[in-house]
Amino acid sequence: MNALLLIAAGALALGMAQSTSETESETRPFPGAEAQVAMARLAPLAGDWTATVYRMTETGWSEAGTEHAHIYFMLNDLALREDPDPDGVNGWQLESTIQYDQNRDLYRLVAMDDTWGNMDIYEGGFDSEGRLVVTNLRSGTSYVGDDGATLHFRLTTAIESPDRNVFSVDMSADQGASWQAYQRIVRIRQSG
Repeated sequence: MNALLLIAAGALALGMAQSTSETESETRPFPGAEAQVAMARLAPLAGDWTATVYRMTETGWSEAGTEHAHIYFMLNDLALREDPDPDGVNGWQLESTIQYDQNRDLYRLVAMDDTWGNMDIYEGGFDSEGRLVVTNLRSGTSYVGDDGATLHFRLTTAIESPDRNVFSVDMSADQGASWQAYQRIVRIRQSG
């Protein structure tokens, strides 16, 4: 008889716990709500783009070619991902994902490639001009050349309109004391 009472009491307690957690989940706000709002600022970047790549040369910007960019939200709109164009201008594959860390109030971009195997981590936020600016200064994921020299990068995304954005890459050989233009990608939304 005691075993039956214990089983009945356990079932009752389990039912009450499930009922309570269902009620709590219905009234508790989505834990990533702040991050969703922050990521919504990047919504104009989602879509299919024709991307014209420019490289800085000794004489100024030089067009390197055009590629396709596919950018989309994933994970409950808490991450924005860009998949590489298999026929990209650079000759190597690079994929990136941006997410907002609501606990530290900053955006993080993780970039991975198929050539160096250097998972690069960038952190930052929006500047006074409304551009998303992230660097790999704090993460310690700088590029190390054959000569041992390190290069840090700053990535700037300027959303100029719903149909155009510019992604700029600057590099620094002195831990961010100065920056030099490296690459610029102008994206135009593909129609239809």
